[in-house]
Amino acid sequence: MKNLIFWLRWQAAYRNLYFIFLGLLIISSIGILVGRWIGVETAISWVNLAEIQSMPVAMDNFNKGIINFNVEANSYLVYQQYVGSDVILHKWYAYVFLLILITCYSVYMGAISTLKNNIYYILASLNIGFFILLKPELLQSIGYNSNLFLGFTILIFNGLSYYLVTKKRSMKVFTSITLFFIVSLLYFGTLILTSKVQEPVFQLVNNGMWAPIAITVILIFMVAFDNVHVILYLLTANSNAGSQGTGVNFIIVNLLYLINILLVYLKRTFIIDWNILYIDIFVIFLLAVYSGIWGFRKRTNFINSIPFEPIGALVYISMATLGLSTIFYHIMIANSALVNSFENMIIYTQLSFGIMFVFYILVNFGIYLFRNQKVHLIVYKEGRLPYFIVPAIGLVFTAALFMRGNMAVYEQAMAGYYNGVADACMVTENYVEAELYYKKATKIDYRNFRGQYSLGCLMRGLSNPEKAIEYFEKANVLYENNELAVVNAAFEMNKKQDFFGALEALREARIIFPKSARVANNLALMFKKTDLADSTIAYFSLARKHSSEEEVPLANLLAYGIEKSEGEVNEGMISDLNDNSGNKALEINKLYIYNRLNKTYPHPIKINENQPSNEDFALYFNAELNKVKNADTNDITLINKLLKLDTLSAFSDDLKFLRASIYYYNGVKNKGLTEMYELVHNANQGNAPMYANSLGLWLLKEDAPGIAADFFKKSLLLQNQSARLNYALALTENMDFKTAEDEWSVLKVSQENTDYTFANAIKPVIYSAIDVNKKDWTDDMKCYFLHFRSNELSSTDMLPIVETVKDPSLKVYAATEWMKALLREGNFAQVERVYNKISALKINDKHLLQALTQLYGFALLKQNKTNELSKVLKNNVLNNEQRIFLEAFLASKNKKTKEANLLFLQAIEQNPFNAEINIAAAEFFNNTLKNSQKAYDILANAINNNPKSIPLYEAYTLQAIRAGLYKFAEQALVSIQNYVSPQEFARFKVLYDKELQITNPE
Repeated sequence: MKNLIFWLRWQAAYRNLYFIFLGLLIISSIGILVGRWIGVETAISWVNLAEIQSMPVAMDNFNKGIINFNVEANSYLVYQQYVGSDVILHKWYAYVFLLILITCYSVYMGAISTLKNNIYYILASLNIGFFILLKPELLQSIGYNSNLFLGFTILIFNGLSYYLVTKKRSMKVFTSITLFFIVSLLYFGTLILTSKVQEPVFQLVNNGMWAPIAITVILIFMVAFDNVHVILYLLTANSNAGSQGTGVNFIIVNLLYLINILLVYLKRTFIIDWNILYIDIFVIFLLAVYSGIWGFRKRTNFINSIPFEPIGALVYISMATLGLSTIFYHIMIANSALVNSFENMIIYTQLSFGIMFVFYILVNFGIYLFRNQKVHLIVYKEGRLPYFIVPAIGLVFTAALFMRGNMAVYEQAMAGYYNGVADACMVTENYVEAELYYKKATKIDYRNFRGQYSLGCLMRGLSNPEKAIEYFEKANVLYENNELAVVNAAFEMNKKQDFFGALEALREARIIFPKSARVANNLALMFKKTDLADSTIAYFSLARKHSSEEEVPLANLLAYGIEKSEGEVNEGMISDLNDNSGNKALEINKLYIYNRLNKTYPHPIKINENQPSNEDFALYFNAELNKVKNADTNDITLINKLLKLDTLSAFSDDLKFLRASIYYYNGVKNKGLTEMYELVHNANQGNAPMYANSLGLWLLKEDAPGIAADFFKKSLLLQNQSARLNYALALTENMDFKTAEDEWSVLKVSQENTDYTFANAIKPVIYSAIDVNKKDWTDDMKCYFLHFRSNELSSTDMLPIVETVKDPSLKVYAATEWMKALLREGNFAQVERVYNKISALKINDKHLLQALTQLYGFALLKQNKTNELSKVLKNNVLNNEQRIFLEAFLASKNKKTKEANLLFLQAIEQNPFNAEINIAAAEFFNNTLKNSQKAYDILANAINNNPKSIPLYEAYTLQAIRAGLYKFAEQALVSIQNYVSPQEFARFKVLYDKELQITNPE
């Protein structure tokens, strides 16, 4: 064992250095094996490309009478499809590789610089070829001149080596290695720091790759028969006279070994295509490299060229480390052409040299093998065939295979080199030269997957789908049907509207890759564009079955279910899904369902705030929409930040709408409405109709139906036909029956069920005389009549209608309208009695219960029943806006002037359009605080918000007189005269003259 683990008897410094290289060798070996298992996905990843689309959800709802209005907003759905990424060129790969190269080079030069025989000059002369192939002059560093610079470089290192050999013969190997390492670091560091090219390390490694390639090829030849040597050792190490079958075992084992290599060769040359398990050729090569540690030791002792311990051992381990690192590097960047070249070279050498070495052993030592003697001890002794015949004939056989392959190995190596040069151009964004080198690489080796795929990605980035498809299709065929390439080709076909071409490509890929979740997922997305719902669901289900990341097809299935049902969702769609999956698309689609069901999403979300993707936006928007009524100033801050990013410019309207909504629903209504005004006027044509309709609904909710009608009309003019019903209702709410009649007439012939039903139910009642017999009307029609004609009806007129409503829930609505009339007439006690009777019923409608409670609160207030009102306010039935208004009145009644002051200001901020609240607040400031100017400002702001409110205009006009602004009062009087009937104007003119007489008797 000590003889095998020979480094254990070395000095600590050499042993530790050897351990470092063994560690690097093992890491490289593991990397090669993992890379071979993963394939080209070491440098080309699968990307989930998100396609977002919007569908409406109700972000708010409110009632006007028995009519429910939904304020809709776009919530987002996301479909994810797979595409292959561009080739990922990690620059740090080059830095690590260069450090390994410098280290291995230093060990090699340091070790040979302690030799004391003529072999030194042969080994030292290889250094000249090393720097010629490394091409350091391409970095255009300080003192750059192609020939002189190269000569200067060779002089530095060969001169130092010669000096050590001739003048410092006594220097230890480790000291010599350390010296070369320091000099190498200084040299390459200066080279990089003074370079005039971009990314000098990447440029040096890729442009100078011929140097490590050459060393890798030498290593491949060096270990070409070391596996046979180890087989011989394993079979004969414990042989003795009593052993049996050593010779037969040797022949059988090597036959199996060589047949495996032969089968790999036949498969790669397309002579056979057997579906059997082969030992990967790189596994064989790695075993040969480790076998070579002891094989090289045997050969150096036999040839007696250089001492193996530690010089020969360090030379070999450094070469092996650099060779495996070179293969590992090119596997990691998926440089398939060069990897294929190495693979073919390994096959040729292992097969040729292996056969020759087996023949050499059998001819020279066969008799000893069959006598079960320890042949491994004498394998390099003289026999019938001299040892040199093995490498000589092995080279001949290798050359024969090389020529039979039409020099494919050389062409692959050249193509791989040009791939690397093109990569260097890509890193420096020199796309023109990159294209030229990739094309050169594919021209030399037409089976160059990496070059074809890179060209496809380059054309894709340049928005040239035709060329991208061409290159991706070549990459697919040439690399024996590569899944990444075929998916990319289909994606580009779909992008250029070649639906059937993309569908056919994916269907063919489905046959080749029957268990590919990615192909199935993308195929489902193609079928989604057709009416074949069963095929779509089937392929999504297959993708889910075979996928290692189930969330992607699951998210797509969820989105498809939502889309096909036109937003009709239920809790069962998300009840079985994992909470907070981490997949953005799945969470976005789940959030859509939460928004549609008006349920609170229970998890925090996280997005990339600095470089947000479309998925980040959709996730953030859906989440903010979900909590729009409970947002805070931090949400506004983030929206403002996102609005400044160019990456989200396409969604700026959505973000502005979200910001306006947060202001509106969180107590800063004036700010929110102002932003919505601006958005409606400045939004792109696609969004403006929806925003105009939403603003109209907000204004209708704020009891400003006249202004709301203007925005519904704007939405309608922008071709949003769904706004017509809202427009007709707003006109009717504003009692503009003449204009409304035209809209109802259009709706009566509408194909929309809801619109048709409304039109037929409402139109007759709003134009009927007060005294028309209503016994034959439905309960719905009676409620419509009570609501829309309330200003014309007294409580006495309403009572017979209320009494004939039979439906229990509608009877509550009818009673609510009656209570409003009673309150207007000052019959507060009756309001209280009606409320007490109705409140005994079970009322499920939250909005209706709030409306009833508010009317009851006003009745208590008017009767000075402050204790009862306090109890009502503590029940938390009212919403915040209703509660603050009643609290303001209560504080005023209780002489809490400061509290009332703050509450009235909050009330008008939260109810900027409400005539009653603004008028009450103005009266408080005018009568209680004697601040007529503040009262005037409140009404002036209210009239600016709601210029079509006659009560506000009248209050504003009278307050202008009290504030001494007589000209403003005169102008307002003219506006009122234009808005109201002569009778109404005559009534108000009396009040106007009276106030004018009190304030300005002159």
